[in-house]
Amino acid sequence: YLRIVNSTGSQGQFIPVIKGFHSSDNREVLAISGSTAASRDNGSNPLVSFNARLENAEITTRPLFAWRNYTSTKMIMGANGNLGVGTNSLGSKLNINHHGSQFESLARFSVNDSNDDLVIINGTGVAGQFIPQLKATHISDNRQVLFVTGKTSAANDNGNNSIIAFTTGLENGPVINRPLFVW
Repeated sequence: YLRIVNSTGSQGQFIPVIKGFHSSDNREVLAISGSTAASRDNGSNPLVSFNARLENAEITTRPLFAWRNYTSTKMIMGANGNLGVGTNSLGSKLNINHHGSQFESLARFSVNDSNDDLVIINGTGVAGQFIPQLKATHISDNRQVLFVTGKTSAANDNGNNSIIAFTTGLENGPVINRPLFVW
């Protein structure tokens, strides 16, 4: 079925909910689809638009959208476009928080589902601890696996500052008693 119901359960208040229910198989329960003619597949206007807003202005402080699994928020988008995955914190353009303790992938970047990828994982495997680890894989030929590239303009090719800096340290000072890098 398809229903529009009041989610408040309170007299004198109405927050509409579009509710779909389907139980005969495991296909999607509710789908939103926009389509157009092939000749209209051009321009810069979106095919489907979701608009969270005030009556005549933008939302400026509260989140725009939330994706939930029953009562558990899985992803949230702030008014500034920041996206929180696994967290309600929207302090960065992309903020990912994983609650597990394994060497699990926080983000994976690949092309065409190949085995060549760059993965950001928690290198500790310990609950409540996080050491970011970049893991690059390239197995299709014998080229480099990971490039770290820094570029500047010819006008800035001067002075004593390096193009790429690898830094280590304690929270408030230099490392004294352990190796800085392992090559």
